Amino acid sequence: MTMMPIPAPENFAGYSREDHFTAFSRRPAHIRARFWPPDHDTPFVEITTGDDQMTFTGIILVERDEPYEEADDFDRAFTLFSLDDAPEGEFLTIYGWNCHVDRL
Repeated sequence: MTMMPIPAPENFAGYSREDHFTAFSRRPAHIRARFWPPDHDTPFVEITTGDDQMTFTGIILVERDEPYEEADDFDRAFTLFSLDDAPEGEFLTIYGWNCHVDRL
């Protein structure tokens, strides 16, 4: 499976990277503390799952006990923070080896 970053508009599906940052900043502090703070280098991606072809858009969060550089490793399990189904945002565990990830 090849995962290639693609250029796309900053505002995708109605929610921008900044919308995701804002929603994440409203989460309780003890939840935010589990992850490296998102910034302009945080991957903003679209993910299509392998079997059911569901699509999610969001930012990839890296837990503090992992190196921040792993944010760009899409071949592992990672946390996606998405506004697709919940305006306050939801945390999804994505298994990168079973999906297609495009950087937006």
